Amino acid sequence: MVGKLIRISMLNYLLILGLDIKKNFLFYFLAFCLISSSLVIIPHGILLYMIGLVTIFAYAFKYNAISQNKKISPFFIFTIACLLSSIASGLFDFRLITFIITVWCCTPLMESRKVYDFREKYLKYVLLMFPLISLVSLWCFYRGINYYQTEDVGQGLDFSAIFPHPLWLGAAVGLANVVLCWQIFEAKKNLKKVILILLLILSLYVSIISASRSALISSLLVMLLYIFLRTRKIKHILCSLSVAILLGTVFFPFLSSGAQRMMFKNEQSEGKYGSRTEIWQDGFNHFGDEPIFGSGFGTKYVGEQKQIGRLESGSGWLSVLFQTGIVGFVSLLFILLNATKNIRYILRNHNSHLYLVAFMFLCFHSLFEGYILTSGYYLCVLFWMLLGYIYSYNKYRISYV
Repeated sequence: MVGKLIRISMLNYLLILGLDIKKNFLFYFLAFCLISSSLVIIPHGILLYMIGLVTIFAYAFKYNAISQNKKISPFFIFTIACLLSSIASGLFDFRLITFIITVWCCTPLMESRKVYDFREKYLKYVLLMFPLISLVSLWCFYRGINYYQTEDVGQGLDFSAIFPHPLWLGAAVGLANVVLCWQIFEAKKNLKKVILILLLILSLYVSIISASRSALISSLLVMLLYIFLRTRKIKHILCSLSVAILLGTVFFPFLSSGAQRMMFKNEQSEGKYGSRTEIWQDGFNHFGDEPIFGSGFGTKYVGEQKQIGRLESGSGWLSVLFQTGIVGFVSLLFILLNATKNIRYILRNHNSHLYLVAFMFLCFHSLFEGYILTSGYYLCVLFWMLLGYIYSYNKYRISYV
């Protein structure tokens, strides 16, 4: 019965997207290529990921986007800061090369009007895939499909569906939550709104069973903030909270198992080095030794030993500070401050809200998860492409709002 309900929900979401999939199959395929690197069920997903990234680069190169950008971009300064951090540390991580390529492919470093339009459309179809991923994950949960592989599974309470880790699932579902929230506001027909609200409830349930507290809290904060920005009335937020409490009470028997997972995860994290507090404290302890250029791109201290590779940083923003130092952190802060100037224009165009809520989620979520510098991970590409989109909005979209 539950499996049938989930399949109906997936079908309804596909119907909401309508013939859009057939018309824009290429963009959906490229979106799948980008996300596939994080899916366990896709063999050699990193190759598909590279196809997506190379396509973005090829399109920018085709339309001569490099020669159209004459100014020294702050994005360029940031990549130089990353390079200097590696030189100063004496340690080189080859992922620095792929990261610099990612930033060039996704930001105003390679940009023209056609490239900007292409990236906007590409982003749209990447983001619209997340609600479907959330529903597929829910179906996996009820079919007992769980690809999480670790020696410390925690009495079977850790669930990742088709992702290798629950945190990866949590991030994808968090994006699904905010995308569905935007779609609810954009829906013209009441029936469509009701279907999307039900899909959002199911997606929130997946957030709970994934036990990713940072993703759940980040998506809830963004949704509440978006409701306020869209309505400008506190009473709508209070109304939304009341409805959420009511629905939570009605669906408590289903939610309790997910809550149990989250509580168990809290108990597991106490006293372990996996605790973000300990990771942050260790990072600040060493930051004083290398404050200007940081410890080096792709590096982190483990005790007193500096290592390179894919290591847990506990925060994307602190990763930038610890790895690239004050130079890198300030240059990224400058980019963000300039990008936020365009938010007032984005708020006038409801179609562009999709990109704003997604970026807001990644900004909040990056407080607790580190992927801003993690090249090879699709969330890294999404972060920089969304930042580039917002940064250049006044240049290419100002006449539309």
